[in-house]
Order: sequence, then C-alpha cells, then structure tokens
Amino acid sequence: MSKKLFLYEVDPLFFYDANNDGFGDFKGLSQKINYFQYLNIDAILLPDIFNQEEIIAKDVQISIYDKYGNLKQLKKMIDDFQKNNIDIYVQIDLKNILKSMILKTSFKDIFQPDISKYIEEDNSSKFKILNWNTKKRIDAFKKIINFWTKLNVNNFVFINFEQLYDKNNKLDKKLLYQLKFLYELTKEINHKCTIGLRSMLFNNKTINYIFQNLINVMCDFYIDSSYSLFATNKQHPFELQKPFNCKMLSKKLKTLKIPSEHNWKYFISINNNKIGRVNSRWLNEEILIDESNKCLLMFTNLLLYSTVNYYGDELGLLRLNIRDKKDFFDYEYNEKKRALEFNNYKIDYFEESQKYLSKINAQSFFIWNDKKNGGFTKSDFCFRKLPINYLTHNWENEFNDKNSILNFYKNLITINKNIDLDHLAKRQKIKIQLKKKIFIIKIIEETNQNIILINLSNKSINKKLNEKWKVISSTITNKKYLKNIESLSPYESLVLVKKNN
Repeated sequence: MSKKLFLYEVDPLFFYDANNDGFGDFKGLSQKINYFQYLNIDAILLPDIFNQEEIIAKDVQISIYDKYGNLKQLKKMIDDFQKNNIDIYVQIDLKNILKSMILKTSFKDIFQPDISKYIEEDNSSKFKILNWNTKKRIDAFKKIINFWTKLNVNNFVFINFEQLYDKNNKLDKKLLYQLKFLYELTKEINHKCTIGLRSMLFNNKTINYIFQNLINVMCDFYIDSSYSLFATNKQHPFELQKPFNCKMLSKKLKTLKIPSEHNWKYFISINNNKIGRVNSRWLNEEILIDESNKCLLMFTNLLLYSTVNYYGDELGLLRLNIRDKKDFFDYEYNEKKRALEFNNYKIDYFEESQKYLSKINAQSFFIWNDKKNGGFTKSDFCFRKLPINYLTHNWENEFNDKNSILNFYKNLITINKNIDLDHLAKRQKIKIQLKKKIFIIKIIEETNQNIILINLSNKSINKKLNEKWKVISSTITNKKYLKNIESLSPYESLVLVKKNN
C-alpha cells in the first residue's frame, strides 16, 4: 500500500545545544527525539553536514567537531532515531563533492573513535569513468556513500547537480547519463538504498519527464524545492522579492503530471536553507499569523503528495529580527548591491528584500521557549538573532495549546497517515482549481464528496455552499458553522464533506 511520507528537514547546528557551547549538535537531536515521535514524522532529512567548514559568525571558522560533535555521537543519534522507527535521509552535494570533510586526512584526527573503519577504498566498480569527471571525484563519491552506508544510513538525496555541465539547468543527455551513472554506482555500493534528487531549478516539464521515464532509473523519488522561489524576481531570485501571487501556485500544480502510482514519490518542499522562509514572504506577518500558517500547512499537506517540513514551520516561525546588514553575515552583500545598482535597481528595494530573502532567516535556532536564546542553548555565546515572533511562537507555548499551529500540523499528519494513495488513485477523482484566490480541491469518492477550500489571501472572499456541506476542519479556532457558507475570512481554510445522492 502506497502512503504519503512526511520528512522533517533539520540541521543539528540550529536545533538544540546539548553541551551548551552555543552550537546545536548530534547529541541535541538525540535528546529531543520525543519531539519527533510526537509529530509522528517518518524520517528526518539532514544537510550535507560534512561538505565543508562554514563561516557562521563574523570571521570565525568552526570545525565539524566543534559544531556537531564526534562520530560516536553521530552514530548514537542515527541508532536512536532508527530504533524509534524514524528513518534518516542525508543530502549529498554533488557539485562540491571534493570539499567533504570525510575525505580529509585531518578528519581522522578530529573524530574519535577512528573514522578509518567507516571509509573503504573501492576500486572494483564495473562502471567506466565519465569524461566530465576525474577518477579522484568518483573515488570521493564512493567513499562518502560507503561512509554513510556503514553508519546504516540508506537514503540519499543528491543536491547541486544541475550545473555540473552548464548553467542552463536542463536535463540534457550528458546530465541524464551522469545521474544514471551515479544512481547505478550508489546501488552497487548499497543495494538497499533509496536515492532522491532535489532541485529548486527544474521546471514542471523536466519533473514530468523524470516521473514518466526515469523513476527507478535515475532516482527513486524527487524533492521539488522550486516553490521557495515563488514571489521572487526571476532574474535575481535570491536578491529581490515581489508580491506573492496565487496564480503561480495554481499553474504549478495544474501542470504537474505525476503518474498516480508515483504520487508519494513526489515531495513538496516550500522552505529550505538557501532562501528566507516563505511564511514571511507569502503571508502577512502582522495579522492572523496562526490562521495564515495553518492555511499554508493545510495546502501542502492535504494534497496527494509527500511533504518535506522545514524545521520551525510547524511553529509558524517568521524571519529573524535583523536591523543591520552586518547581521546577514553575507560577505557578498555589498557586491550584490553594486551589481543591482549598475542594472538600475533601487538600493532600497534590495535592502528591504534581503530582510526577507536572506538565507540566514531560514537558519534560525529552533525556539523551545520564550527565555534566553529561545531555550536553544544556555551559553552566553549566540551567533544568531531570534525570529521576530519567538516570544509567542515557541514549542512550550504551542505544545500546551490544542489549537496551536504545532498541534494543527500534528493532526494533519495523523489524518494523512490513514490515507491509502492506491485506493485514492483507483476510486477517486481529484480536481484542483483556483477561483477568486480560493484554492478548491475536490475529492469525489463512491459515497462522499470532499472539498477543501483554502484562502491564502488577507481578504474576505465570497464563496457560497449550501447546508448539505458539513465542516469537519477549519483553520479558524472556535468558529461555529451552523448556516450555509457565504464567504471565507482572511486565511480561512475549510475541509467539508457531503454524501452523494
């Protein structure tokens, strides 16, 4: 039976600091495993944590060990999650494969116990080396897959693969051959593994082609992060924003042609660590924060596809409280500004956009309470600003409120866990429409009709439904639905049902 999967994307660096040195760590994830059990997610999705040493605060370079912990703690974290039926997915940056700390000799000295037993030299592959790649790069890739396999990780997500040939982001024959090669090579090393691709850049035409021709040939699943680029400037998506338009989202969904048997292999991901949170960019930060965030969660989680929830979205966390450009820790900030000014863009437009688009907004601490550093760490060292709504939207407040965004998200997962996608594909008809800025999702069964109405705007919109429709879920807390539906309030979303005649 095919079922939707719910992945939770999290970087240990920002989730919880177990040793109070100011940085989140492997041990912190292990200590908070009850939280993931509470949400009832299927797996956590980790970044390519060994890709390179990053500059995370002013000019301070922090080593892998100082940031995350040692190999023993990593192994324990993986074991703890798997013992509790929560799987592990790891991302592998193909573009920067040679920068991985796993390949560096000093890496053996950083970690205890000795990492050498987790790395294999493997020259037995039957696959020829491609012209675009050196033997050194192939050997590096094999070492990384072997490393994770020996830690009992069997789910890999390839990222940054689009531009290995050119800058057109097209699935040309060379790139296709390259990805098929890496798919087969990975399966040769770990025959139990599943392999996914993740991209912000592929359009629906390319995605449809993948699902119609290349599933189980080039990848086993696909994570679509292109949603995060909505409401951005097409030429400068990471520098300049523009107003959110529901029509873009509607067009995206209408032109998706995923075969029904593969629905669960397509993952919607609206947030990621490359660009600011869509909660602040798509929605209104000043009014109806809870209702608007519930709308967004309902939209992404009540479709037939699997989802990737980015940490903090289930709390409704917004952008960081950034007041000065130095808080962005972006050493290309002035260069970007000059380039845009040269192309006749207003500087004020760029500076205001960066408050929302800068990726630092998506790299906030997870907020556990309204105390110092949001309960993330007891350390006096703090390398991030806090979200602008951390005093109200934190785990402690929302866990104890049955009507919170957190518990709304948990309930959505619970509802979806019981849906058999094979049954839906064979016995139901599903239609998605956009009328007057209201998304209408119709699900027609043998005995019932279900309709989901989602108002992703900050205005009331007329929508009449007769009394035969019964409301079974709403994003508006404690609202009574005793009469015919006449309109939807700002950010009001409903799930309704009626019996077929």
